[in-house]
Amino acid sequence: MSNSVSRPRKGLTADQVFARSSDPEKYKELVVIAETSEVPNIMDMDRKIRDPLRRKEYRSKRDALDDAFRERLLNEEIFASGIYEYGNRREVIHPTLWEMLEIAYELDCIVGMKRTYEKPEFFQLDSIPLNIRPVPDWLDAELGAAGLNAFRYDRDYRHIVLHGIEYSLSPLHAKVVALLHEAWLAGDPWQNGKDILQRAGSTQFKMVDVFKSREDWRALIETDGKSMYRLRMEPPVDH
Repeated sequence: MSNSVSRPRKGLTADQVFARSSDPEKYKELVVIAETSEVPNIMDMDRKIRDPLRRKEYRSKRDALDDAFRERLLNEEIFASGIYEYGNRREVIHPTLWEMLEIAYELDCIVGMKRTYEKPEFFQLDSIPLNIRPVPDWLDAELGAAGLNAFRYDRDYRHIVLHGIEYSLSPLHAKVVALLHEAWLAGDPWQNGKDILQRAGSTQFKMVDVFKSREDWRALIETDGKSMYRLRMEPPVDH
């Protein structure tokens, strides 16, 4: 019985994702040219690379890797989030906007279209960070299309979407789902049914009795047949 992988708490910084996503050999060339342990951004280039010929070569190779990174953002191989300058929460940036946006590495922000996104973070579709709440509809659709876990929920779990299907839950059902979701995020998805019901405040001892008013509850929760339960986070299989 395998556990689901926990989502990371946050994404990668611009420098981290640039280093990890770039062609290793071409990235190594930047390190050699710069003669530094860390690859300088364009703003730091003049200060850290004194020789004008090496600086010109560095700029050319850095621009090529930046263009390749932008293509990966446009092609939805990598996604980005940031805090809009007039907002109060992290937003996922739609891939189509990268035709008009730029990463300001030295300022730790993304700029363009008279907008600024502070504290940008980057991630791949299979590792959406926990600080992305809620997951926007378009990204949820991407998850579903890729056959990955697609689960959205409001603050009290009274309204959720699992694999594209919407559910409205009673307070007790919502509490059970919330507890199972917390366990899944912690990497320990299988939980004892009686323990979950007790923690949810139910006087019942069997999951089937708690959910007897819902014919669709097994689309939400699955059992191993031995009193253990988890959210049905794997996408449904078409037969």
